[in-house]
Amino acid sequence: MIKRNILITGGCRSGKSRHALSLSNDHPGRKVYLATAESLDKEMAKRIAKHKKERGKNWVTIEEPIDIASVIAREDNKSELIVLDCLTLWVSNLLMEDLSATNIIKRVKQLIKICTESKATIALIKNEVGGGIVPDNRLARDFRDISGESNQLIAKAFDEVVHMVSGIPVIIKNKCVSPDPKSIDSDSQQIFSKEKREGVYEAIYKRRDMRHFLKDPIDPTVLGRILDAAHHAGSVALSLRIVVSMLKRFSPSKCGSECELSMLSGSRIMVPRI
Repeated sequence: MIKRNILITGGCRSGKSRHALSLSNDHPGRKVYLATAESLDKEMAKRIAKHKKERGKNWVTIEEPIDIASVIAREDNKSELIVLDCLTLWVSNLLMEDLSATNIIKRVKQLIKICTESKATIALIKNEVGGGIVPDNRLARDFRDISGESNQLIAKAFDEVVHMVSGIPVIIKNKCVSPDPKSIDSDSQQIFSKEKREGVYEAIYKRRDMRHFLKDPIDPTVLGRILDAAHHAGSVALSLRIVVSMLKRFSPSKCGSECELSMLSGSRIMVPRI
């Protein structure tokens, strides 16, 4: 099995831990579950005991709320798979130790270095935060900002990024798998093939609320790039709004330059810019 570094992100109870544990099927050797939670009350103690039972005897559980980098370094030559659950709680623990944002990000970078140099497959679990309202206090805003920045740093450095949605893993990034050459349009180099692009465009264009906006033909290269971006949007409604607004703004003569649409954990898709 090829060594990989995997970031598993998503909302609360979205299936992040379950997906991480499923990686054990590909790793018959020693497996370590590195937990950052602390048993500070009866409820947490009950949760920890339940999760240990669910993992079974095939997992070695190590509890470390602060110095997780040292644990990974120590387990490097002994373990085949290390699951760290979770980095979001680790950031919270560091904030409770009165570490500054600068020092926490410094530790995140050190952790990334140890993970990328490790011989074991590393799966880091971290919540995707910042999708709700702006917190009303300084500490919560610092937590949100540090979490978001650390997500981006890890996603950029790791081989794979998986976003969990209702128990379903959505692959955001995978350096270990090359795209099927047959699925790429040689003219525009889009992941959508010509046939898929035409099919998606037809499906969107035939929507009743779409036909009133667009009447003229759209340049296929522009369309392909916009559909790639809309395909990765967070919802169908958002996808439709992206397609409508961009198709109305872009023209074939403006395809030479590019702009960015920000995606999850710093991943980006390039689309033409006016």
